[in-house]
Amino acid sequence: MDTRTLPGRSTTSGASPPGPRRGLQTPAAALIVILVIGAVTALVFSLYPQLDVQFVALFYDARSRTWPYADNAFLQGFRKSNTVITVMVAVAAAAALALRVVRPQARLLMSARVAIFLLATLAVGPGLVTNTALKPYWGRPRPQELTQFGETLDFVAWWNPFGRCDSNCSFVSGEASSAFWLLALAVVLPARYRVWGVLAVVAYGLAIGLARIAMGGHFVTDVAFAGVFTALARLAATLSRRAEKFGITLLSPSSIAPACPEETGTG
Repeated sequence: MDTRTLPGRSTTSGASPPGPRRGLQTPAAALIVILVIGAVTALVFSLYPQLDVQFVALFYDARSRTWPYADNAFLQGFRKSNTVITVMVAVAAAAALALRVVRPQARLLMSARVAIFLLATLAVGPGLVTNTALKPYWGRPRPQELTQFGETLDFVAWWNPFGRCDSNCSFVSGEASSAFWLLALAVVLPARYRVWGVLAVVAYGLAIGLARIAMGGHFVTDVAFAGVFTALARLAATLSRRAEKFGITLLSPSSIAPACPEETGTG
């Protein structure tokens, strides 16, 4: 009997990262979509940088000189739920990986490959790119710090890292980045749910981003590039797995735990 796992089909150890796909579901097509979104956003907001200010100004009350949605209970709860979801998924992945090391033969809802995939994309996207490389050093002030809205700092376009923000700056949105990170979870769903999962995560990430804009915490470009960079990190992790076919092992669980029968064919 042929025991090979069909592309995109989950094994008994849980869902597997996506196998070979066609059309719009291929990594090449995903890369093109991500780069086009990034290029269009960069072009439009480089030619018309004030669009960032004009959009966020829709949520500012000039009469009271406040951001009415900053303390909105619903938006605050929505914001906190994003943190909870991110932590829950990360903890579930870490727990699955730890249990695989302790009990290699155990049957889990999440395979070691999926766990490594999720944790790697979280570390690279929201962790390394957003919160380590960009936010501490890209000195773009937040909308709520600008002179246009009664504060003391000058607006700078998305491409300018030399604003007067000292730390935890506006570019890019950390919360939008963690929301878009759930794309990594969406692409390891069973094939019949994958497209819907991706669409749901994109809508969720945009909703989180819009909430932060309404609260005066970010610009449109902060949210858009958070999505672009996080999606690229997810795609890089997917491609690194495919490099294993050429003898390049970057994200293989075999170096963490012995191979298990139920994980055969998940690559």
